[in-house]
Amino acid sequence: MLIASDGQQTDRGSAREILLTLKNDGVQSTKWLAQAMNMTVPGVRQHLHLLENQKLVKHYFQTQGVGRPAQMWQLSAEGHASFPDGHASALVELIESVCIQLGEPALDSVLEHSYQKTLSHYLAQLSELDDVESKLQALIKIRINEGYMSSLEKLGDGEWLLIENHCPVCTAAKVCVGFCENELKLFRACIGNLVNIERSEYLFEGGRRCTYHVQLK
Repeated sequence: MLIASDGQQTDRGSAREILLTLKNDGVQSTKWLAQAMNMTVPGVRQHLHLLENQKLVKHYFQTQGVGRPAQMWQLSAEGHASFPDGHASALVELIESVCIQLGEPALDSVLEHSYQKTLSHYLAQLSELDDVESKLQALIKIRINEGYMSSLEKLGDGEWLLIENHCPVCTAAKVCVGFCENELKLFRACIGNLVNIERSEYLFEGGRRCTYHVQLK
């Protein structure tokens, strides 16, 4: 159980599920969250208020036609930070040390080596797949195992949206854009030249996540 400063208790599993839901689905109303979690509105509101006391979520009110404004909930910066970030501080220190001691060309060389190693690993798992959608589904599984909270949404014939709700190297990517550049290059190399892949939502340009639009040529 989690205990707030006022002595109230909430189930840790339910609290984590709320955080996970907001991470995956973005801003949502109290009513929507209650329905999604099969809980009563007062029940989910109690969890939300306790999470807000811990500074993991925050809310605002939004007018939705006639009636009282809806209370909308979203993750705070601390809430986003509660998800794993792949030994972030150690990785940032390593990046800074390479730049200081060896220079940026050395960092570029390290990133390229890492990219080639990752590409070989991915291609080995996709090598027996022929169609684009099967490759995308397999790519999603790989990324999930690496902590990216990935999913695939089919938009239409020959069109998909690859979604990453969490980036486990986000902190490192803030100081080294090469991680993000390699990610897009990796997806293009893995899926092949039958598709166009473009980043459509970007965490570092105001998006709440990174998404990639995939379309057959």
